[in-house]
Amino acid sequence: MSKFSQEELVHHECTQMAQILEGIAGTIHEGRPVEAEDLRQAAEYAEWVWQAGPKPNDGRGKEFEASHASFVRFSGDAAIGMAHEASLVERAAQRMALELRKEGTESLFHSNRKELPQAVDDGLARLARVFASRAIPFRVM
Repeated sequence: MSKFSQEELVHHECTQMAQILEGIAGTIHEGRPVEAEDLRQAAEYAEWVWQAGPKPNDGRGKEFEASHASFVRFSGDAAIGMAHEASLVERAAQRMALELRKEGTESLFHSNRKELPQAVDDGLARLARVFASRAIPFRVM
């Protein structure tokens, strides 16, 4: 039995994924390398977390999806050090993090949620250990 209510669990997962994405953005912003596999897993887990929570009806889902597509598209080039593509991944990570934080907050008021596979939970914990401490504050650009 979880120590969290269903709503609190969604909020926790969304916040944790947002911290990971902000950490990736911070790492890129500092000019430090990010492994391609870490970017691939972050994209995969972000999609899982997004799909597990309640979906917004105000069009914000499209913002997450567009940012996610950009993150996936440019991650390979960002991982090999291409500066322009890395900045696009950084921006996409920040936008996805913002949308996940909003969803996490809204989830406290809604209870329709899907379960995340254990592998995703484990992967989130691993990425959080690597990236959460590197997060930079999100600034609207």
